[in-house]
Amino acid sequence: MNVRYKHGLSAVLLAVAAVVAVATAAVAGTSPPVPQAGVTHYGTTPVCGTNWVPVDLGSGNYLNVYNGNAPGGYTCIKVPYPGHIEWKITSVRDPVSEWLYPNVSAGWEWGRYTCNGAPSARVSTSKCMRFPVRAGSMGRTYTSMRMGNFPQTGRYNVAWDIWFSRTARTPVYQNDAAEIMIWTINRGITFLHQQLAWIDGREWWVEHWTTRHNGVSWRLTAFLLVHQATSVTALYLNPFVSWAAARGRVSLGNYLTAIDFGSEISSGDPQESFTYYSLTGVR
Repeated sequence: MNVRYKHGLSAVLLAVAAVVAVATAAVAGTSPPVPQAGVTHYGTTPVCGTNWVPVDLGSGNYLNVYNGNAPGGYTCIKVPYPGHIEWKITSVRDPVSEWLYPNVSAGWEWGRYTCNGAPSARVSTSKCMRFPVRAGSMGRTYTSMRMGNFPQTGRYNVAWDIWFSRTARTPVYQNDAAEIMIWTINRGITFLHQQLAWIDGREWWVEHWTTRHNGVSWRLTAFLLVHQATSVTALYLNPFVSWAAARGRVSLGNYLTAIDFGSEISSGDPQESFTYYSLTGVR
């Protein structure tokens, strides 16, 4: 079984609509994009890099992360206008040497915080959601997504990844309390189907175990939509946290540090496109 850990999917609560285009195909006959630092400006020119690429959406600083350690891989992101993201990955080798975790994130991820870095994130009118926050008082949190393309090749999922730490200490690197994953698509990744749960008007398979990495262990709970979907509207995240808390998988006294949305890719070059993404409610 593939053990997942915090190497990527880990932190998103975006209060914006976004379009995310993920292309893991190599670009033949072109030079690699030049990595750039700093915050993306609105326009048609992408900002590319091999690691964290900060993106200013006009209401806060958000991070697009590509950290699968694939040699020659690049993340390119562009913001044609405020609140709209286009995202792609180029030059990824197949088969991949390590799992890839492309994601759009908000919150804390390996010491980086999405409410830092952009002037718009620090003003009083900022919509940038603040982390950490106690799980029991995280606010009414909703998320939506719509895929434009559902690849039939490769081994991957489409998921949210929600992270918790035992304390509010920052900066946050490896979370040490709990992780909750919510999958709407699974293509070929092992899932244990340990039990069924009815949450937010939908039926979910559930698997859970205690995992360990970087000398830290935490409780991982994953939900997989029984009737997989390429579009989800106003998915209410709080009941997933409550379900896990009632079974000792997370404590409501733990601190929510991050929510990500993206994919885990273990093979192939799935070309995904997302025509809508939003996440609201964390306080």
